[in-house]
Amino acid sequence: MKKLLTMLSILTLVITAAVCFNASADDGKVVIDNVVYELTSQKYGRYDYGEHYAVTDFFDDESLAETTTKINIVDEIDGIEVLGIKTNYDDSPDLPSPAYTNKYPTVKKVIIPDTVKYIGFYAFNCFPSIEKLYLPEELIGFEEGAFYGMEALRSITIPSGIRTISTKAFKNCKSLTKVVLNENVTHISEQAFSGCESLTTINFSASLTLIDEDSFDNTAFKKIVAGLV
Repeated sequence: MKKLLTMLSILTLVITAAVCFNASADDGKVVIDNVVYELTSQKYGRYDYGEHYAVTDFFDDESLAETTTKINIVDEIDGIEVLGIKTNYDDSPDLPSPAYTNKYPTVKKVIIPDTVKYIGFYAFNCFPSIEKLYLPEELIGFEEGAFYGMEALRSITIPSGIRTISTKAFKNCKSLTKVVLNENVTHISEQAFSGCESLTTINFSASLTLIDEDSFDNTAFKKIVAGLV
């Protein structure tokens, strides 16, 4: 009887683990709490991190997309670190359609682990309800439109490893009122904050040397004072 109870306990643990940690049919992909991770060795910029996992989609079960309020991204899988958030849109040459901006309407919070070094093309444009997003201090880059159309986002602090605010990075973040740039940012790319209609102030350091065309188009700025060198 004791042996039978032990076997049942082990079976229960296996079934419970399978609910939150599932290897998909595609080799190299793992699903944990509805976040889809892919084993990759993709190079980001000039950085080569070797083999690591990256988030490729946020919902394996799309039926949960309209009820989930918090997404937790893990920092490692089987001893291999999760270093990136790619999503499926980094392979698309075109701007995602407007429907995507309401894809995850109830998500209020995404927890990004400190292992994450890069955030991909339009990675968070699907999240209209997030008001605040913590970016890991070890982040070294985010691609075009990474936070595009996050309409509820109110503030953002740029980690010290970021040198360039990418093209359309925060475009149409209509509720964004506060941006804290680090002292190492040298370049604000085209349309980086375009359409941020609530943005009235932003701090610029002496390191900033280039602000591209339309970086602050359709914002609430009345005057910009920058420490350009």
